[in-house]
Amino acid sequence: MRVKLLLLTIFILMISGCGRPPNFYMLTPKADIKIGENTKGKTIIGVATVEIPEYLNRKEILTRVGATKLSIHNSELWASNLAENIQNVLKIDLSAKTDRYTFLSYPWEEPIDDLYRVYLTIDSFDMDEQCNITISGRWSIVDMSSRSVKI
Repeated sequence: MRVKLLLLTIFILMISGCGRPPNFYMLTPKADIKIGENTKGKTIIGVATVEIPEYLNRKEILTRVGATKLSIHNSELWASNLAENIQNVLKIDLSAKTDRYTFLSYPWEEPIDDLYRVYLTIDSFDMDEQCNITISGRWSIVDMSSRSVKI
């Protein structure tokens, strides 16, 4: 009887620890989202799919707790795919910087030719226990007609 009571107590404690609802997070652009933007006569620049390290390709948010150690937070989750979220934020913030260009997230459904394409590779995206965020990566702009790197 005591063993059953002990097992029941352990089971209840385990279940109660799993009952906390998760928190969901998204990166947000600094600029306001332009709805119904007129794209006529503007140069189209594609924002290619953003590449992120494999360790970031997950729902759970990670924090760096040392030079080589990461901590996973099972109840702190990305609300959407992180690479797609970064691509969308980049598109919106770049669009806000100029009226001369239209930025579209690649791939798009319509048969549109982009003159240039922005590529972004994130090498690391870390947050430490004090909530300091460090991002490093590489980017380039490619002329799609000549397939040459412009920047």
